[in-house]
Amino acid sequence: MKPTIHAGMATMPSRKRTARLAIRSILPQVTRLYLYLDGFDSVPSFAQHPKIVVLRSQDYPGLNANGKLLGMIFTGQEGYYVTVDDDYWYPRRFVSRLWKQRLAIRQPLVIGVHGCILKSPFKSYLKDRTIFTSWKPLPETKSVDVVATCGTLHDLADLCFDVRNWNVTNQVDLHFAQEMKAAGVTGAVVRRGWFWLVPLRWSQSDSIFAALKRNDEAQTALARKIFIC
Repeated sequence: MKPTIHAGMATMPSRKRTARLAIRSILPQVTRLYLYLDGFDSVPSFAQHPKIVVLRSQDYPGLNANGKLLGMIFTGQEGYYVTVDDDYWYPRRFVSRLWKQRLAIRQPLVIGVHGCILKSPFKSYLKDRTIFTSWKPLPETKSVDVVATCGTLHDLADLCFDVRNWNVTNQVDLHFAQEMKAAGVTGAVVRRGWFWLVPLRWSQSDSIFAALKRNDEAQTALARKIFIC
């Protein structure tokens, strides 16, 4: 029997072109998609589908990118939850690959495609990381400290929370890591070949990573709180 797969994505008006493509690639692979529309005046045509549950920022304000995790409050902690971004094209067997790898590892786990290990000594979240990038090959599944939420899967019985309790937005990956640690859940990135998962656009000025490159003080402090202190 196929598992129930809940997916979560957040998007905003400046990402309409890539969001349309990202949704097209992931929708056939999931049972339903919880789509957080941040700042849309109306529901765009690409969000109108029987599988899509629209969550508008007018009803759930101030979540920004955190909104991709809001769907967990509606799942009843049954099945699996997948996080995806609005600027990636997901390969045809993306969800099944992550799900099979999750089943192969007999412990509470978030499995993803992009993540990092913090270096020691640790002084900067931007500089002191070993990063496993989604589009580069990885010969074997690798344990990581932080799993990037551009593409993850986990069992809701292992990890389920209300993202509205977070008091900071757009530091999604580290706060997700904090929830994982509190629940006793580990992280890993799946083995893959070249360009298995690639972004639809690169170096976007409105991206979270662009903001991180300008100032990583908050992320550095949070990483130290989670993993060092």
